[in-house]
Amino acid sequence: MQSVVYENYPSESVSLFADLKLPREEGIFIAEGEKIVSRLLQSKQEIISLYLTAEHFHQKRQLIDAHQQDRPAAIFIASNKAMEKIVGFTLHQGILAAGKVPIEPALKEVVDRTKRQLFVLLDTIADAENMGTLYRTAQAMGATAVIINNRCISPWIRRAVRVSMGAVFKLPTITADLVSSIAFLQDHGVAVFASEIADTTPAIWQADFSGSTAIVFGSEGHGITPEVSSACSGKVMIPMIDGVGSLNVGVAQGIMLYEVMRPRITG
Repeated sequence: MQSVVYENYPSESVSLFADLKLPREEGIFIAEGEKIVSRLLQSKQEIISLYLTAEHFHQKRQLIDAHQQDRPAAIFIASNKAMEKIVGFTLHQGILAAGKVPIEPALKEVVDRTKRQLFVLLDTIADAENMGTLYRTAQAMGATAVIINNRCISPWIRRAVRVSMGAVFKLPTITADLVSSIAFLQDHGVAVFASEIADTTPAIWQADFSGSTAIVFGSEGHGITPEVSSACSGKVMIPMIDGVGSLNVGVAQGIMLYEVMRPRITG
């Protein structure tokens, strides 16, 4: 990666990393911590700047040099104490990065890439930690892409990026109307299931996931909106005992996506 290294610089040069609990400039995301920044360096995402200690700079030099992007990135080297003064807390682990939120692909472009795909559709997910968990699990279960509506919290906010453990760098994100996205997927041979709990909803193991599949997951408080649910090819649920009415959306997604993935890797 082409870069310019700074060891002495005014504090305003690293203003992107100040007050990280406040919203960032639109189109910019923050990655914090050694593992997440390492995964960012191993991805194809454009990096604007790195803010790190000299120790991390030398440890990550090979990854930094190997990262490919068109424009040079700024690298600011500082002590832990100086970073804590700018950032305001110690969770950064001495290494942070600012990146450019990528341009989203068109759904048609993603659908045409591979066979027997797995799409995750998210309807109005409002919690950043849940959003990060959903991305991390989706990547682990071999998802092709994540489709979100504009009522979802951004997967690029700092906490969501951190909880995703960098999965957001790898999985394509498509922000679109879910009803029209479901119709497009169905027209291209993808079976779309709504994850819902009801007395008449079939158990997840009764569904046919042998072909390309998409599963819709709803908001933490209200589930899937009626118009999105009615657009789906079918519904599935996780049967539970002892009167448990629901699961955290991240937990439910993990169970369901594993059920989709299991026959694909065992059979």
